Amino acid sequence: MRFELPPDKRAMTNEQLLGDLRKCEREFAPLPLTKQRYNKVGLFSSAGIQLRFGSWDKAITLAGLRHSKRINVPLEELLEDLRRVANELATTTVTVGEYGSRGKFSPSAVSRRFKGSWNAALIAAGLNISPLGNFNGTDEQYFEVIETAWQRFGRPPKQAEIRRPDWPVGGKSIARRFGSWRAALEAFVNQAEHAPAEGAKTCEDANGSPLPDQERAAVHCTNRNIGWRLRFLVLRRDGFRCRLCGASPAITPGVQLQVDHMEPWANGGETVLENLQSTCDRCNGGKSALPLQETDATDENKPHDRPQDGRLIDAGGDRT
Repeated sequence: MRFELPPDKRAMTNEQLLGDLRKCEREFAPLPLTKQRYNKVGLFSSAGIQLRFGSWDKAITLAGLRHSKRINVPLEELLEDLRRVANELATTTVTVGEYGSRGKFSPSAVSRRFKGSWNAALIAAGLNISPLGNFNGTDEQYFEVIETAWQRFGRPPKQAEIRRPDWPVGGKSIARRFGSWRAALEAFVNQAEHAPAEGAKTCEDANGSPLPDQERAAVHCTNRNIGWRLRFLVLRRDGFRCRLCGASPAITPGVQLQVDHMEPWANGGETVLENLQSTCDRCNGGKSALPLQETDATDENKPHDRPQDGRLIDAGGDRT
Protein backbone atom coordinates (compact mmCIF):
# COMPACT_ATOMS: atom_id res chain seq x y z
CA MET A 1 0.00 0.00 0.00
CA ARG A 2 1.30 3.43 -0.96
CA PHE A 3 0.52 6.37 1.27
CA GLU A 4 0.47 9.53 -0.82
CA LEU A 5 -0.84 12.99 -0.15
CA PRO A 6 -2.53 14.96 -2.92
CA PRO A 7 -0.66 18.01 -4.20
CA ASP A 8 -0.61 20.90 -1.79
CA LYS A 9 -2.67 23.53 -3.59
CA ARG A 10 -1.19 26.22 -1.40
CA ALA A 11 2.11 25.73 -3.22
CA MET A 12 0.55 25.70 -6.70
CA THR A 13 0.63 28.77 -8.90
CA ASN A 14 -2.51 30.27 -10.37
CA GLU A 15 -1.52 29.03 -13.82
CA GLN A 16 -1.16 25.46 -12.58
CA LEU A 17 -4.67 25.59 -11.08
CA LEU A 18 -6.11 27.07 -14.27
CA GLY A 19 -4.27 24.48 -16.33
CA ASP A 20 -5.93 21.71 -14.34
CA LEU A 21 -9.31 23.32 -15.06
CA ARG A 22 -8.57 23.26 -18.79
CA LYS A 23 -7.44 19.62 -18.66
CA CYS A 24 -10.60 18.55 -16.87
CA GLU A 25 -12.78 20.55 -19.26
CA ARG A 26 -11.41 18.52 -22.17
CA GLU A 27 -12.45 15.28 -20.47
CA PHE A 28 -16.08 16.37 -20.35
CA ALA A 29 -16.24 18.13 -23.73
CA PRO A 30 -18.57 19.17 -25.24
CA LEU A 31 -20.24 19.66 -21.84
CA PRO A 32 -19.16 22.71 -19.84
CA LEU A 33 -17.06 22.15 -16.73
CA THR A 34 -19.12 22.45 -13.55
CA LYS A 35 -17.97 22.22 -9.94
CA GLN A 36 -19.53 18.77 -9.64
CA ARG A 37 -17.68 17.49 -12.73
CA TYR A 38 -14.39 19.02 -11.64
CA ASN A 39 -14.61 17.37 -8.21
CA LYS A 40 -14.74 13.98 -9.92
CA VAL A 41 -11.47 14.25 -11.84
CA GLY A 42 -9.67 17.41 -10.71
CA LEU A 43 -6.44 17.39 -8.73
CA PHE A 44 -7.90 19.91 -6.30
CA SER A 45 -11.37 20.72 -4.97
CA SER A 46 -13.77 23.22 -6.44
CA ALA A 47 -13.89 24.88 -2.99
CA GLY A 48 -10.11 25.44 -3.15
CA ILE A 49 -10.43 26.90 -6.66
CA GLN A 50 -13.15 29.28 -5.46
CA LEU A 51 -11.05 30.32 -2.47
CA ARG A 52 -8.05 31.12 -4.67
CA PHE A 53 -9.91 33.13 -7.35
CA GLY A 54 -12.86 34.49 -5.41
CA SER A 55 -15.56 32.52 -7.22
CA TRP A 56 -15.99 29.60 -9.58
CA ASP A 57 -17.17 31.88 -12.39
CA LYS A 58 -14.04 34.03 -12.11
CA ALA A 59 -11.81 30.95 -12.30
CA ILE A 60 -13.66 29.69 -15.39
CA THR A 61 -13.27 33.09 -17.03
CA LEU A 62 -9.54 33.30 -16.28
CA ALA A 63 -9.08 29.79 -17.67
CA GLY A 64 -10.74 30.85 -20.92
CA LEU A 65 -13.51 28.27 -20.55
CA ARG A 66 -17.19 28.66 -21.28
CA HIS A 67 -19.63 29.06 -18.43
CA SER A 68 -22.29 26.48 -17.71
CA LYS A 69 -24.66 29.40 -17.15
CA ARG A 70 -24.68 32.74 -18.89
CA ILE A 71 -23.70 35.70 -16.78
CA ASN A 72 -24.47 39.38 -17.24
CA VAL A 73 -27.49 38.67 -19.41
CA PRO A 74 -28.94 41.93 -20.78
CA LEU A 75 -31.91 43.08 -18.71
CA GLU A 76 -34.25 43.34 -21.70
CA GLU A 77 -33.46 39.74 -22.65
CA LEU A 78 -34.55 38.59 -19.20
CA LEU A 79 -37.77 40.58 -19.39
CA GLU A 80 -38.51 39.39 -22.91
CA ASP A 81 -38.17 35.79 -21.77
CA LEU A 82 -40.61 36.47 -18.93
CA ARG A 83 -43.11 37.82 -21.45
CA ARG A 84 -42.52 34.82 -23.70
CA VAL A 85 -43.40 32.38 -20.90
CA ALA A 86 -46.51 34.41 -20.09
CA ASN A 87 -47.59 34.24 -23.75
CA GLU A 88 -47.05 30.48 -23.83
CA LEU A 89 -49.21 30.10 -20.74
CA ALA A 90 -51.80 32.57 -22.09
CA THR A 91 -51.74 34.44 -18.79
CA THR A 92 -50.88 37.90 -17.51
CA THR A 93 -48.60 36.67 -14.74
CA VAL A 94 -45.95 34.02 -14.20
CA THR A 95 -45.15 32.22 -10.96
CA VAL A 96 -41.63 31.26 -9.92
CA GLY A 97 -42.45 27.59 -10.50
CA GLU A 98 -43.87 28.20 -13.96
CA TYR A 99 -40.84 30.18 -15.06
CA GLY A 100 -38.48 27.63 -13.54
CA SER A 101 -39.90 24.93 -15.83
CA ARG A 102 -40.21 27.04 -19.02
CA GLY A 103 -37.74 29.91 -18.78
CA LYS A 104 -34.31 30.14 -20.41
CA PHE A 105 -32.76 31.42 -17.18
CA SER A 106 -33.16 30.55 -13.51
CA PRO A 107 -35.81 32.41 -11.47
CA SER A 108 -33.11 33.40 -8.97
CA ALA A 109 -31.08 35.03 -11.77
CA VAL A 110 -34.11 37.09 -12.74
CA SER A 111 -34.91 38.06 -9.14
CA ARG A 112 -31.31 39.10 -8.43
CA ARG A 113 -31.52 41.76 -11.14
CA PHE A 114 -34.37 43.32 -9.17
CA LYS A 115 -32.87 43.15 -5.68
CA GLY A 116 -34.36 39.74 -5.01
CA SER A 117 -37.93 40.73 -5.86
CA TRP A 118 -39.80 38.49 -8.29
CA ASN A 119 -42.77 40.88 -8.25
CA ALA A 120 -40.52 43.78 -9.32
CA ALA A 121 -39.39 41.71 -12.31
CA LEU A 122 -43.00 40.99 -13.27
CA ILE A 123 -43.89 44.68 -13.12
CA ALA A 124 -40.85 45.64 -15.22
CA ALA A 125 -41.96 43.09 -17.83
CA GLY A 126 -45.44 44.62 -17.94
CA LEU A 127 -47.04 41.62 -16.23
CA ASN A 128 -49.29 41.36 -13.22
CA ILE A 129 -48.09 40.38 -9.77
CA SER A 130 -48.77 36.73 -9.04
CA PRO A 131 -51.00 36.25 -5.98
CA LEU A 132 -49.06 33.06 -5.19
CA GLY A 133 -45.82 34.96 -5.21
CA ASN A 134 -47.07 37.75 -2.93
CA PHE A 135 -48.53 35.91 0.03
CA ASN A 136 -48.21 38.17 3.05
CA GLY A 137 -50.86 36.81 5.34
CA THR A 138 -51.40 36.94 9.07
CA ASP A 139 -50.25 34.29 11.51
CA GLU A 140 -53.83 32.97 11.49
CA GLN A 141 -53.65 32.35 7.74
CA TYR A 142 -50.33 30.56 8.09
CA PHE A 143 -51.81 28.43 10.87
CA GLU A 144 -54.76 27.50 8.65
CA VAL A 145 -52.33 26.19 6.03
CA ILE A 146 -50.57 24.08 8.66
CA GLU A 147 -53.87 22.75 10.00
CA THR A 148 -55.11 21.81 6.55
CA ALA A 149 -51.86 19.99 5.77
CA TRP A 150 -51.86 18.24 9.14
CA GLN A 151 -55.40 17.05 8.47
CA ARG A 152 -54.56 15.90 4.94
CA PHE A 153 -51.55 13.81 5.98
CA GLY A 154 -52.88 12.64 9.33
CA ARG A 155 -49.63 13.72 11.02
CA PRO A 156 -47.46 16.81 11.41
CA PRO A 157 -46.62 17.96 7.87
CA LYS A 158 -43.06 18.28 6.69
CA GLN A 159 -41.79 21.56 5.33
CA ALA A 160 -41.09 20.08 1.89
CA GLU A 161 -44.68 18.81 1.61
CA ILE A 162 -46.13 22.32 1.55
CA ARG A 163 -45.18 23.73 -1.82
CA ARG A 164 -46.76 26.15 -4.23
CA PRO A 165 -48.90 26.12 -6.32
CA ASP A 166 -50.72 23.41 -4.34
CA TRP A 167 -50.70 25.68 -1.28
CA PRO A 168 -51.11 29.46 -1.04
CA VAL A 169 -47.72 29.68 0.66
CA GLY A 170 -44.73 27.35 0.72
CA GLY A 171 -43.21 25.61 3.71
CA LYS A 172 -40.01 27.66 3.40
CA SER A 173 -41.99 30.89 3.74
CA ILE A 174 -43.75 29.56 6.82
CA ALA A 175 -40.42 28.54 8.34
CA ARG A 176 -38.98 32.01 7.68
CA ARG A 177 -42.04 33.59 9.27
CA PHE A 178 -41.49 31.79 12.59
CA GLY A 179 -37.73 31.26 12.49
CA SER A 180 -37.79 27.54 11.69
CA TRP A 181 -40.24 24.84 10.67
CA ARG A 182 -40.24 23.36 14.17
CA ALA A 183 -40.96 26.78 15.65
CA ALA A 184 -43.89 27.18 13.24
CA LEU A 185 -45.40 23.85 14.34
CA GLU A 186 -44.93 24.70 18.01
CA ALA A 187 -46.50 28.14 17.56
CA PHE A 188 -49.42 26.53 15.74
CA VAL A 189 -50.04 23.96 18.48
CA ASN A 190 -49.68 26.58 21.21
CA GLN A 191 -52.21 28.82 19.47
CA ALA A 192 -54.64 25.94 18.97
CA GLU A 193 -54.48 24.92 22.63
CA HIS A 194 -54.61 28.29 24.33
CA ALA A 195 -56.65 30.58 22.07
CA PRO A 196 -60.43 30.61 22.53
CA ALA A 197 -62.56 28.82 19.96
CA GLU A 198 -63.71 31.04 17.12
CA GLY A 199 -67.14 32.58 17.21
CA ALA A 200 -68.23 31.17 20.58
CA LYS A 201 -71.48 32.63 21.83
CA THR A 202 -72.88 32.77 25.33
CA CYS A 203 -76.35 31.63 26.24
CA GLU A 204 -77.26 34.87 27.98
CA ASP A 205 -80.06 37.37 27.67
CA ALA A 206 -79.64 41.05 26.84
CA ASN A 207 -78.78 41.77 30.49
CA GLY A 208 -76.04 39.17 30.62
CA SER A 209 -78.00 36.70 32.73
CA PRO A 210 -77.98 32.98 31.80
CA LEU A 211 -80.97 31.87 29.78
CA PRO A 212 -83.42 29.45 31.42
CA ASP A 213 -83.02 25.83 30.32
CA GLN A 214 -86.25 25.88 28.33
CA GLU A 215 -85.11 28.93 26.37
CA ARG A 216 -81.57 27.66 25.98
CA ALA A 217 -82.89 24.53 24.25
CA ALA A 218 -84.42 26.69 21.52
CA VAL A 219 -81.19 28.54 20.65
CA HIS A 220 -77.61 27.67 19.91
CA CYS A 221 -74.87 28.86 22.22
CA THR A 222 -72.15 28.33 19.57
CA ASN A 223 -71.74 28.85 15.85
CA ARG A 224 -72.25 25.96 13.48
CA ASN A 225 -68.96 26.52 11.65
CA ILE A 226 -65.95 24.74 13.14
CA GLY A 227 -62.82 26.92 13.20
CA TRP A 228 -59.35 25.55 12.49
CA ARG A 229 -58.37 25.55 16.17
CA LEU A 230 -61.26 23.40 17.31
CA ARG A 231 -61.00 21.19 14.25
CA PHE A 232 -57.34 20.49 14.98
CA LEU A 233 -58.03 19.66 18.63
CA VAL A 234 -60.73 17.17 17.63
CA LEU A 235 -58.54 15.50 15.00
CA ARG A 236 -55.60 15.23 17.37
CA ARG A 237 -57.75 13.85 20.18
CA ASP A 238 -59.05 11.17 17.81
CA GLY A 239 -55.58 10.27 16.56
CA PHE A 240 -56.24 11.66 13.06
CA ARG A 241 -58.45 8.69 12.23
CA CYS A 242 -62.15 8.11 11.69
CA ARG A 243 -63.80 7.25 14.99
CA LEU A 244 -66.39 5.11 13.21
CA CYS A 245 -64.22 2.89 10.98
CA GLY A 246 -60.63 3.70 11.98
CA ALA A 247 -59.52 4.95 8.53
CA SER A 248 -56.57 7.36 8.59
CA PRO A 249 -54.76 9.35 5.87
CA ALA A 250 -51.50 8.47 7.62
CA ILE A 251 -52.15 4.81 6.78
CA THR A 252 -54.24 5.03 3.61
CA PRO A 253 -53.36 7.95 1.31
CA GLY A 254 -56.45 9.59 -0.10
CA VAL A 255 -58.58 9.21 3.02
CA GLN A 256 -60.11 12.57 3.88
CA LEU A 257 -61.20 13.34 7.41
CA GLN A 258 -63.94 15.70 8.47
CA VAL A 259 -65.08 16.93 11.84
CA ASP A 260 -68.71 16.05 12.48
CA HIS A 261 -71.31 16.95 15.10
CA MET A 262 -72.24 13.78 17.03
CA GLU A 263 -75.53 15.33 18.09
CA PRO A 264 -76.56 17.04 14.83
CA TRP A 265 -76.59 20.79 14.76
CA ALA A 266 -80.15 20.68 13.43
CA ASN A 267 -81.19 18.82 16.57
CA GLY A 268 -79.60 21.31 18.95
CA GLY A 269 -76.08 19.90 19.08
CA GLU A 270 -73.42 22.45 19.96
CA THR A 271 -70.04 23.11 18.35
CA VAL A 272 -67.97 22.05 21.34
CA LEU A 273 -65.17 19.53 21.71
CA GLU A 274 -67.38 17.02 23.52
CA ASN A 275 -69.92 16.97 20.67
CA LEU A 276 -67.45 16.68 17.79
CA GLN A 277 -65.72 13.67 16.27
CA SER A 278 -63.43 12.83 13.38
CA THR A 279 -65.06 10.93 10.52
CA CYS A 280 -63.93 9.98 7.04
CA ASP A 281 -65.91 11.11 3.99
CA ARG A 282 -67.54 7.71 3.59
CA CYS A 283 -68.78 7.43 7.18
CA ASN A 284 -69.80 11.05 7.35
CA GLY A 285 -71.84 10.71 4.17
CA GLY A 286 -73.58 7.62 5.51
CA LYS A 287 -74.30 9.19 8.89
CA SER A 288 -75.58 12.46 7.42
CA ALA A 289 -77.60 14.25 10.11
CA LEU A 290 -78.45 11.06 12.03
CA PRO A 291 -77.56 11.11 15.73
CA LEU A 292 -75.41 8.35 17.14
CA GLN A 293 -77.75 6.05 18.97
CA GLU A 294 -76.54 2.49 19.51
CA THR A 295 -73.04 3.44 18.38
CA ASP A 296 -71.58 5.75 20.99
CA ALA A 297 -68.35 7.20 19.60
CA THR A 298 -67.30 8.29 23.10
CA ASP A 299 -67.14 4.71 24.38
CA GLU A 300 -63.56 4.22 25.54
CA ASN A 301 -63.77 0.51 24.70
CA LYS A 302 -64.18 1.16 20.99
CA PRO A 303 -61.02 0.06 19.13
CA HIS A 304 -61.26 3.01 16.75
CA ASP A 305 -61.42 5.56 19.56
CA ARG A 306 -57.82 6.39 20.39
CA PRO A 307 -57.67 9.65 22.31
CA GLN A 308 -54.29 11.30 22.33
CA ASP A 309 -52.42 12.78 25.25
CA GLY A 310 -52.26 16.18 23.61
CA ARG A 311 -48.50 16.37 23.18
CA LEU A 312 -46.96 17.63 19.98
CA ILE A 313 -45.78 14.93 17.59
CA ASP A 314 -42.97 16.03 15.33
CA ALA A 315 -42.66 15.25 11.63
CA GLY A 316 -40.79 12.05 12.40
CA GLY A 317 -43.58 10.73 14.58
CA ASP A 318 -41.73 11.04 17.91
CA ARG A 319 -43.50 12.46 20.90
CA THR A 320 -42.01 15.46 22.53
